[in-house]
Amino acid sequence: MTKLLSRMDVLMRRFERAAWVVLGIAAFAIPWFGFELPLMQSDDALGAGYVWLDWALAAMMLVAVSAQIARIVLAPPDEPAVTRLAAWLMLLALCLMTGRITWTLFVQGDLYLTITTSVAITCLCASILLHAGGRVVYGGAHVTDYGEFR
Repeated sequence: MTKLLSRMDVLMRRFERAAWVVLGIAAFAIPWFGFELPLMQSDDALGAGYVWLDWALAAMMLVAVSAQIARIVLAPPDEPAVTRLAAWLMLLALCLMTGRITWTLFVQGDLYLTITTSVAITCLCASILLHAGGRVVYGGAHVTDYGEFR
């Protein structure tokens, strides 16, 4: 597992400049220049009928909330206050988004999200899962056999 993570780190560092370009294009070109149509108020609403994707997003968000809670609970006691505050703010924002999305899905049966919004939520959930997992592993690596932090 360590070998895989170190290879991923090398690849990420190698292609980081290209990632900034892709980020700029994805963040600004797609929504601002009309590559994806906005939601329409008709029977042919963009995103209508992707109920399986909506349920998958809701499930991913619930898993991300669980991971963020585990990350906060398992954080080292000497964690900097700013990092702890950031974790709580991330949890608050994620809970608000998850609550709204699941409530809308239960009430309306469909979220009517654009594909870019679905991709953004998927990336957010994946980053929270990776970040929370990394923080838990990092915290666990600093625990002695007696459960005390070094």
